[in-house]
Amino acid sequence: RVMRAQEKELDSRNFFQSELLRLRTYEARFQTSQRGELLSLTLTGESGQNDSFRPGERIEATIRYNFRAPFPDPVIGLDIFRADNGMHVFTTSNYDAGVHLGVRVGLGEVTFTIQALCLPAGQYRGEINVFSDWSHPTRPDWHELREHELTDAACFVVRAEHPTPGLAWMPVEKWQ
Repeated sequence: RVMRAQEKELDSRNFFQSELLRLRTYEARFQTSQRGELLSLTLTGESGQNDSFRPGERIEATIRYNFRAPFPDPVIGLDIFRADNGMHVFTTSNYDAGVHLGVRVGLGEVTFTIQALCLPAGQYRGEINVFSDWSHPTRPDWHELREHELTDAACFVVRAEHPTPGLAWMPVEKWQ
């Protein structure tokens, strides 16, 4: 029994040590990205606000970047999380849309539209990230090659006149 407990402790310690090494390597890659970085995320609603929205509101998203080296076909994405519990509620990227971005070296921006912000009332945070080239034929693992991320790039609240619980807000019509 003692031997089994020692083996479990050793397995656990090895797991945590390897996980810590993996995370440190991952973190170092973000800090030393030679190609560039993401600078900001701006979300703008129909009312012109950028930190308070209504469920179903149309949102314009702008991601600004500074690329120091060529980045032929990056994947730039947005993730939204609930602020209270960190639950991941939304992801989108140019890859998901099948769009090859024509980004250039230097300062630039990409924009896209969220047709309807289908989130219930609550506080949220947006995170943006850029991944390695997804069209490179020898790199099918592009999604594991994050070049840079900006956590807490935007914090916002969704306000509803009649808040409802749940993970998503969905427009419903024709109640009879």
